[in-house]
Amino acid sequence: MNNLELPYWLLVVLEISKGLVTPVIAVFGIWIARNQLEVNRQKLKLDLFEKRYAVYECIRKMLCENSQRWRCGIRYSARL
Repeated sequence: MNNLELPYWLLVVLEISKGLVTPVIAVFGIWIARNQLEVNRQKLKLDLFEKRYAVYECIRKMLCENSQRWRCGIRYSARL
């Protein structure tokens, strides 16, 4: 099919679309990069939370064990 056989409006649309393909792909790439940035930020928050929570659990466990020992010490000394 020869370009001369195509209607003029279609030739205009084809020429415009040639110029718009690159910017559309660039905008789509920017959109993907922005979404990846947001996902990575959320993952970082989750990872930091998990680390902080592990420290919290360890300290809580240690305090509970020490408080039970401390209470036992008071009970034994009160009996004497």
